Amino acid sequence: MTTTARPVTLHPGKARATALLHELLERRRPGHSLEAPFYRSDEVFQADMEYIFRRHWIFVAVAPQVPEAGDY
Repeated sequence: MTTTARPVTLHPGKARATALLHELLERRRPGHSLEAPFYRSDEVFQADMEYIFRRHWIFVAVAPQVPEAGDY
């Protein structure tokens, strides 16, 4: 799978995280678990937060479905 990089101006931290994500995604093998950096890398976590969780509403439940604070 090849991707065409878009010209984007990023600060060095974002550029490094973007390069790491591209590299990890290129190596991803369908049907296999993700590599450790997807779970342990602060750069991958920050990218998740920026590109997924801070851009979209994520529905978990409505208040009556969670009887006590801290329940999940």
